[in-house]
Amino acid sequence: MKTDQLISSTKVIPDFPCYRISRNGQVWSCYKYKTNIPTDTWRELQPVIDKATGYPLVTLVYEGIRKNQFIHRLLGLAFIPNPENKPVINHIDGDKTNFSLANLEWVTVKENTQHAIKLGLYQPTDHVSSRSIQQLCKQSRKTIAQFPSLHEAGRVTGVAWQNIWKVCDGRRHSAGGFAWQYA
Repeated sequence: MKTDQLISSTKVIPDFPCYRISRNGQVWSCYKYKTNIPTDTWRELQPVIDKATGYPLVTLVYEGIRKNQFIHRLLGLAFIPNPENKPVINHIDGDKTNFSLANLEWVTVKENTQHAIKLGLYQPTDHVSSRSIQQLCKQSRKTIAQFPSLHEAGRVTGVAWQNIWKVCDGRRHSAGGFAWQYA
């Protein structure tokens, strides 16, 4: 695509001036491949699927810092007005790969959860964060401490509860330098 056509058919991604996005979710970069040096040439980025969420994402760089960004969120920031300043972009049809702007809307976290339940995409259960957690020495696997919940373990230790959960769920080997398990 010629630069003039690209500029007229895309918008600059907010907070990432060297990147543009089209209405159908194509993301373009003017950085030279594998460097942080802007050029006059634009190249299309290929999204990858985030294993944890299933959402397509691209990695963008600004001031030397790399950030993974979900395509649907970038579309929302660039093309969908958000007068109520809602924090989440929702796929109306529940399809994580449908980037049609008519399929995306800004919602609250509560609205997003209610929508997922309504579509059958989320089944509320006893939340794993209410289970007791053991903090273990990574080498000896001896118990160091026990906590009534993931949130309490995170609050007391300073380790993100999400990372503790990933260890308990078998997705990581350690978090914060410790092993963790459900008690």
